[in-house]
Amino acid sequence: MTYAIDHTTWRSPNYDDRTRPISSLVVHSCEGAIPSPRVTSLPWLCNPNSGVSTHYYVCRDTTIFQLVDDHNQAWHAGIAEAPFVNNVSIGIECEHHAGQTWPIVQKDALAWLIKRLATQYTIPSRLIETHGQIAIRGPYQRKKDPTDWPHSEFLLFVGMALAGVSRVVHAGPFGAMARQDYMAAAPAAAYFPPGTAIEIDNFARNSYRHASSGIGFIADGDLIL
Repeated sequence: MTYAIDHTTWRSPNYDDRTRPISSLVVHSCEGAIPSPRVTSLPWLCNPNSGVSTHYYVCRDTTIFQLVDDHNQAWHAGIAEAPFVNNVSIGIECEHHAGQTWPIVQKDALAWLIKRLATQYTIPSRLIETHGQIAIRGPYQRKKDPTDWPHSEFLLFVGMALAGVSRVVHAGPFGAMARQDYMAAAPAAAYFPPGTAIEIDNFARNSYRHASSGIGFIADGDLIL
């Protein structure tokens, strides 16, 4: 699926000229008030008095705004590890407040944006990180965003995004089972339209003699590896 990027509705004056090439991505959550419906941090990020900004803002309903052009340096990472400082990174802010769930559709839009930018600027997965992980004093000390998203699950999400895989699927005792939110506590049965990209893991493959680990897709209702 392709998403539209709104380049005009929200624009931030908080940026500088870049002096180095883009080489990394940093993902944030805005942590402002509960959205009503989507203006959580957009006015603040576009306020000249705030001193903060981001390049992209991904809403819970999949709307994507671009606040600062890629070729400019947005003020999103603060004091960060060298590969992720503002001068070389693109900031992606997600509409989310601690304690909220992450809508599947929002993660899908974020995955699309990550893959698009990583492809455009040849950014490897190791240089796509969370703000909490790369902010100095150390991982998840000074900054903890994106909240409600364990780091190990975020890294899996990035790998899937770059591979163009939208769901993790188990070949279990009842056939193909899908984790609807990438890392749910348990799999749930799901319908996948023909041509949908999936990833097959090793769940119960020895006990039930189902598909082994690998990348596959659904075609005409059958699992193709």
